[in-house]
Formats: sequence, structure tokens, C-alpha cells
Amino acid sequence: TYATRRNTRRVIRFSHRRHCQRYIVDRGEGLKRAIVCGRCHPGVTKIEWFRNRTRCQVRDAVVIHAGGPRKVKDYYHKTCRGCHKRLKKQGVVAGPVRCGGCHGR
Repeated sequence: TYATRRNTRRVIRFSHRRHCQRYIVDRGEGLKRAIVCGRCHPGVTKIEWFRNRTRCQVRDAVVIHAGGPRKVKDYYHKTCRGCHKRLKKQGVVAGPVRCGGCHGR
């Protein structure tokens, strides 16, 4: 696992399908599934990319893009929270921006 002692809170209640449909496809921004995936998974240009890889390989790709295991937390916070904040500024009901919203209490 890539978690460090101080960095062990997991994300709870997350559905890839619901997330993509609600925040990307329904807003008319991602008619091609690869574009939808590429919003959060950098470098993904075709949906087949996922079909040809194991869960570990997908995770490893995020770790590499983030700049190493200790930077994954910052990567997700910047990517996810940044998007949630942008949507809220546009008046769209979006995901959480506080710790407990994603990680529970």
C-alpha cells in the first residue's frame, strides 16, 4: 500500500459510474467515455486502457503521474477538491470539499 502512517484515511461512498454521469456526462462535457475518464485519470485517451490493466496498474499510473507515493494525497486533493470547488462556483451541486465529506468521520 502507498499509505504512510499519517496518510491513511480512505475515500468512502464513491461510485465511478454515478460520479461520471452526474458531474461530467450530464453537463454535456464528455460525450466520449475516454474523455470522461481522462478528466481524473491523466493520460487516458481510450476506455480500453482500463480494460487491459489490473487495478494495481491503474493505481500505479496515478502514483507515477502524481510524482511518487507521498504525493498521491496532494494529487487527489488538487484534482477532486479543485473540480468540486469550480462546480460550486458555477452554482452546480458538487462533491465535498472538506475532509469528512470524502473520508467520513
